[in-house]
Amino acid sequence: VVSILVQEDKDIAKKWLKLVCLVTASFESDIYVAWKKGEGPYEEGLTGEPVTTGSINSVTSIFTISREDWDKDTQFSCAAAQSFSKSYESPISKSTSKSHVQLPEKSCLDVTLKNPRARDLFLSKTAVLECVIAGGNVTDVEAANFNWTVDGKEKSGAKEHQIDSLRRSSVLSIRADEWESAKSVECSVKQNNGVRVKKSIKAKTGNFPKPVVSILVQEDKDIAKKWLQLVCLVNVSFESDIYVAWKKGEGPYEEGLTGEPVKTGSFNFVTSIFNISKDDWDNGTLFSCATAQSFSKSDESPISKSTSKSHVGQEEKYPEVCVDEAIPDVNESDSPWYTALSFIILFLFTLVYGAFVSLHQVKQ
Repeated sequence: VVSILVQEDKDIAKKWLKLVCLVTASFESDIYVAWKKGEGPYEEGLTGEPVTTGSINSVTSIFTISREDWDKDTQFSCAAAQSFSKSYESPISKSTSKSHVQLPEKSCLDVTLKNPRARDLFLSKTAVLECVIAGGNVTDVEAANFNWTVDGKEKSGAKEHQIDSLRRSSVLSIRADEWESAKSVECSVKQNNGVRVKKSIKAKTGNFPKPVVSILVQEDKDIAKKWLQLVCLVNVSFESDIYVAWKKGEGPYEEGLTGEPVKTGSFNFVTSIFNISKDDWDNGTLFSCATAQSFSKSDESPISKSTSKSHVGQEEKYPEVCVDEAIPDVNESDSPWYTALSFIILFLFTLVYGAFVSLHQVKQ
């Protein structure tokens, strides 16, 4: 059995490459290997001694050829004859050339396509997708070309950034509703060796659990003279990029000091700290913490919780106060059901807080 192996592109030198002929036989016999270039005479290569593995004997022969002959699609043949061969029998031969060989396509770059960030989806209703390439060769990184498609249609307007000498990125911004309806967003990278690497993603769909949002307020004894801090705790039961923003009254959203997500069991926690003035707090200003995730729909309102000094004062025996904005203010004199509703709400807050504290203590 005769077979020819060809060096991969990355191993081929500028002027020369090697062909390897592997001959195997199932019995002991002297084997002679010769090479032929085109229709020329037989030539000897660098042939090794037979190697026996079980009942199989194998012989390898290396033949050096010029890169110029290979690129011209010259045919090279490896022929094998054994001592048992008849004089009238033709040798066992295999041939190869550049056009007959499909060298394996090798990627010299790593390509990563990132999901859009929750911050952009929340603030500007825009899906910002980033395609990052990384490699070990500066030339390969610089020569690579990006191409974006949405549902098979080419998309222009992407902006490229040089992260460092071995990393580049292409950033594509599309409307949030276009991202949500797209069946596939693809980043295609054409490399210096002609190989194209493709990565695709799409928006995740389904009914995902909503994040649980809570606001923690400093106790009176910890409140400084001019400033105090509110802490927003966001709990999600699956991995998702989370964006947290704060609002003072009816003002615009502002960013607080938000930490990285912390995974605890099957839950991910994100905390955000927001500094407020003591004057605003004493004046009863309402502060809201809103959160959005990368799986949120563009037409969905963010999950929001609010608090103020008056809300804390009504329930001061609870160290954590979370007032849902969806519950309207009701005057106590309007209905006797208000008292019952208040007790139900306080009871539910007690359960949630107790469960959170117990979970926190167990995890510690």
